[in-house]
Order: sequence, then structure tokens, then C-alpha cells
Amino acid sequence: MLKLYDTQRSGNAYKARLMLGLLQLPHDVQPVDLANKQQLEAWYLAVNPLHQVPVIDDDGVIIRDSAAVLVYLAAKYDASRTWYPADAKGMAEVQQWLAYANNEILNNLALVRSIGLGIRQGNLAEAQVKAREVMAHLDRSLTGRLWLVGSSPTIADVACYPYCTLVGQGGITHDGYAAIADWSRRIEGLKGYAALPWRPAAVT
Repeated sequence: MLKLYDTQRSGNAYKARLMLGLLQLPHDVQPVDLANKQQLEAWYLAVNPLHQVPVIDDDGVIIRDSAAVLVYLAAKYDASRTWYPADAKGMAEVQQWLAYANNEILNNLALVRSIGLGIRQGNLAEAQVKAREVMAHLDRSLTGRLWLVGSSPTIADVACYPYCTLVGQGGITHDGYAAIADWSRRIEGLKGYAALPWRPAAVT
């Protein structure tokens, strides 16, 4: 059975948890206590020498990094290839958004959340300015569209969704980003949607 090495507070780990739910894949969960540095213990370093979450173990196939986990799960377990398109154009468009999630979103939306929660030090006002630029780009990209790529949800949506919602913990709501708000509600209405922990009340 699939095993997910997970921590509840991580938006990146949530991506894997969400994908497993959307694909309705049975799995075991191995919590990793980052606050108490379990990620640096020998048993976990044997799983992921980079001491990060998420990691999945699929009967001995170890996949680390949230984007790689999404690609693996969708490519292996979605026979229809709707979550990760098999055509060159669809694959490239999904990869563009995976890169956006791992760069612009992680370095701005995840950062402003971390500063807002006191996990990292930084200038919250400056981080909010940059985060709003990322949100504005995403909102423009979603305007007139249901999903980021094609006519159905893909792993691009899964990759970009968590920190767009958790950004509320950095003092930014979906007010003024109507396309993002509608897109988020569509994701939350999907069969198998996994509830997002610590969802900030400020986000509508």
C-alpha cells in the first residue's frame, strides 16, 4: 500500500494528501514531526536525505518533492490521463504551472504565510506586496477559465491551490481575486477533496 510521509502544517505535504484523496487511493500516513526535528533523524534521512516532506513510498518506489509526487500519482493511477495530460502541449502547460508553484507561489505566497504565522522572520508588508502580484497574475490567468489547463482539473490546480488559500494567514484574502475565489470553490467541490487544515477564517 502507498505510504505518505506527511506533516499537517505543510502546504506542500497537503498537495500529496489532496491528490491521494482526489484519486481515491488507499494509503497509510506516517507523520513527520518537523517541530521536533524528526526530519533529521536517521530513520527519515534514509527515506529522504533532503529531510523534507512530502515523500511517498509506493511498494518500495520512493518519490520525494511535491511536484514529483503529483506527477507520479497522476501518471500511474489515472488511466484517463486527465489529471496529467499525455499530449505534449498539455504536459508542457502543466509543467509551467508546477514550476510557478515551486517558484513564485512558494517564494511569495508561502513566504508571506510563514511570516504571518511567525515561522520565519521578514517584512510582512513587503512580502504582502509581492504576494499580491502573484495572486493578481494567477487571477488573470483564471479569468474566463474553469481550470488552469484545459477543460478539467489537473495537477496544475492541485499544485497551485494550497498556498493560494493559506495566504490568508499572511493577511491576504481573496477579496479582489474573484477568479481565484471561484476556482478554489470548484476545487473544494471535487469528489475526494481533502479538507485543508488550519484554513484561515479571513479567506472567503
